[in-house]
Amino acid sequence: MLPDTVLFMHAHRRAWHNNELMGQDTVQIIKRLNHDRVARLGYMNVRCHHEPGCPDWIHMDRPGGDFDFYHKPEEIYWRRNIWEEIHPGAPIPPSISGICCAQFAVSRERIRQVPLERFIHYRRWLMTTAMDDQFSGRIFEYIWHYIFTGHEVYCPAMNTCYCDGYGICFGGRQKFDDFFKKRDRRNQLFQELDVFQKKEDEAKKEEKTVEWSDKERMRIAELRGIIAQLDKEIEAERNAALERGKDPKMRAEETETWDSSHIWDYAPKNDG
Repeated sequence: MLPDTVLFMHAHRRAWHNNELMGQDTVQIIKRLNHDRVARLGYMNVRCHHEPGCPDWIHMDRPGGDFDFYHKPEEIYWRRNIWEEIHPGAPIPPSISGICCAQFAVSRERIRQVPLERFIHYRRWLMTTAMDDQFSGRIFEYIWHYIFTGHEVYCPAMNTCYCDGYGICFGGRQKFDDFFKKRDRRNQLFQELDVFQKKEDEAKKEEKTVEWSDKERMRIAELRGIIAQLDKEIEAERNAALERGKDPKMRAEETETWDSSHIWDYAPKNDG
């Protein structure tokens, strides 16, 4: 018997693709996950951040010269014939976009909406395709949302994912965006400071001292001061978001719904 919520997760505890505001910790994702959201939406990618995968990712009509072999090595395999093999009879979409990285929660009811024949077909395709496992797995990474929602493009707002999904509420999209802009600025300044720090570290290894100019010393002090202040502000805003997320009214203000009527009842034929 299926549980109310089924989680598909990688085995490692920490990974770059886990949510930043939870320390990229799988344990925190599982503990904080709002099962009511999963039940309401049917399907939820547990990653909130859009990149990579949203809002514009795979294009089956893209010419070979436009392929991005570094960020999207699977795109070369996303041809019409592959779509027709996996979803025979289904309309071919102009693009497929969904948040990476094949970690998601699905409600029992949504799983039961998908005909068993489809799951059998998907498994058979994975077992028999001549495509390398690396790429057939990447193909499926970007169609799980399609399998469980029927939507080719599925990119829920990041702020509602964090708030409704995990109880980390900034009070709307603009405030959420402002918080991450502040984090980005802090990280850029830290990278600049790190250049100075690495020079000092290298000098220490050689038992030397770096002779900074007055301008460089002033900049180092300035960077340290700005970063320290931004760290305080970021921590305070994150703590406030956690507190705000404890209030059901605040969470309700950032709760979204999603049209689930688009689930199509296709089932492969003659699969034996």
